[in-house]
Amino acid sequence: MITATDIADRLGVASVGDPKLTERIPLETANKAYEAMRAMVEDAIGSAIPKVSGVSEKLVDYEETNREEALEHARQEAIAAAVRAGADESTAEIIDSEDVPLAYYPGKTSRIRVKAAGDLLMKH
Repeated sequence: MITATDIADRLGVASVGDPKLTERIPLETANKAYEAMRAMVEDAIGSAIPKVSGVSEKLVDYEETNREEALEHARQEAIAAAVRAGADESTAEIIDSEDVPLAYYPGKTSRIRVKAAGDLLMKH
């Protein structure tokens, strides 16, 4: 029976015991097994790692700025903040959005808060 340790030893990823004992394992087999092990570990770890997030928060006067443009800009800023924090841009998405009118400010001022999150970017 071949173990994960045997595969790692055969490929030189680990140095355990006598390397002559794993020489009989074909390199092609060892490489395929190693990739399968790596994929399983990445899946188990990936599900345990929380999302990486970023937030955009600002006050906007809708008499000076178009509401939809302000919200879109805040969404882009939140995603960019998540990516700067380590999120994979291809998985980043908006997970929360608030647009709260502020009666005690002049004009039509609102507080915009947008949060984005994505999977942690795994570098290989």
